[in-house]
Amino acid sequence: MTGASIAVAKGAKVSLALQLEHIDKLKFVYIAADSYSGKIKIKAGAADEIGLEGPVILFGAAIGLLGPSFATLSVTNGGAEPANVEIMIGGQLS
Repeated sequence: MTGASIAVAKGAKVSLALQLEHIDKLKFVYIAADSYSGKIKIKAGAADEIGLEGPVILFGAAIGLLGPSFATLSVTNGGAEPANVEIMIGGQLS
């Protein structure tokens, strides 16, 4: 299991190099923020941005809804206040 807690300043974008290109090896993804106004957006690899309206908890094949790759995960804060985002990812190593 891998986890990260990041602070994203207002108007900023943070990119995490997760280097998880094979999402079929992932078992679950959890993403939570301290604001759910839709101003916090996540983007996995080359997929479209998704605005967070609540915590995201995905298991198995549902992880593919975020995109085809987790090589990078970007978090953008379009809100007027700084935001804290927590990410937990679990899967097989081999």
